[in-house]
Amino acid sequence: MIVRFLQCRQRAVAVVLTVIMVSSAGSCSRGGGEPALPTGAPTTAQAVRGDECFDAKGDILTNASDEGSTISEPAGVDISWAAATVDGDLLRVSFRTVGYIDAAPNPEFVVANGSLESASDQYWELRSERAGSRWSLKLVMFPKGQSRQQEKTINVPVSVEGNELRYSVPLGQLPPISTVLWQFGAGAGVSDESRVVDDCQPFQQTGSPGDTVPPIGGSTPTLPSVPTVTGSVGQTLNAPDGSKVTVKLIEVPAVPNNEQTPEPIPGARFAAAEVEVCAGNFQLDNIGERRWSMEVTGDRRVSAWDAPRSPKSPRFSAGATVRPGECIGGWVVFQIADNADPVSVDYDTSGTGVGPVVTFRA
Repeated sequence: MIVRFLQCRQRAVAVVLTVIMVSSAGSCSRGGGEPALPTGAPTTAQAVRGDECFDAKGDILTNASDEGSTISEPAGVDISWAAATVDGDLLRVSFRTVGYIDAAPNPEFVVANGSLESASDQYWELRSERAGSRWSLKLVMFPKGQSRQQEKTINVPVSVEGNELRYSVPLGQLPPISTVLWQFGAGAGVSDESRVVDDCQPFQQTGSPGDTVPPIGGSTPTLPSVPTVTGSVGQTLNAPDGSKVTVKLIEVPAVPNNEQTPEPIPGARFAAAEVEVCAGNFQLDNIGERRWSMEVTGDRRVSAWDAPRSPKSPRFSAGATVRPGECIGGWVVFQIADNADPVSVDYDTSGTGVGPVVTFRA
């Protein structure tokens, strides 16, 4: 169910960023109304040019109800800087994070203008999210007098390189920029219980320009989720949760064995890993292909291909319960660049993107 997911930072601080997520969680209560504009806040004329925000590192909330409980992983959604800038007839949006964005499970980034609570019909947001290896962008609005939001796909490319996400939207495809209030947010997770969120509000920002990580072309940020158990393809490794994990082989390019096989996007090819996970003395819940990722040459990390059709069968589960002593296996497919080669296949034992991770070197 699509619900409003209000990020709670502190009990006494009003948070106005509303992140739209697929979640069954309720929203956090907040008080105090709109945040007071500090001295020197931008005027309406300045607001039409956008705003930027610097955010401290390691301030990701584990879920909507943990007020003040923060973590630093997955660093791919830990915002260090964000900006929405009007440039001619375009709105240029940029996010910079502490770690690699593609390493986070199901990452989502939101930029919003206006206040949902005081003027919902003037509030709108742009939500960029990844499905499989593809990024999409949606415009979300809350028309006055309607109980449900409206969503519209914006057909512009979303560029994700390392720790930066960028896109530009023609102003003609957006509602008017109506207030001085700009807000930025990010989230990740493979289930409602594992969602983590970070936000950055220009009027309440906690960081400074010195907190940002180097831009693309500078030094590379440390990859999040450093593996804790390492072996090679063909081995069975003992995971920290007591399970036994195996990557039997990696196939590049993947040899299709399904009749209706999808084609990779131009400039890409499929890589497939035959894997198995066996439970130890404890039951494993929600074991699915989204726990797997592949590191490829060029210091890039690719999530599992989760399109409806797969070129390989049997396909590893999308999410299953594995009882003690039982195993689950199958193929996990990744879409990688034509000029990239597998470096490792990684399995996240927690399913949250924060590890511990079992890694198999190719």
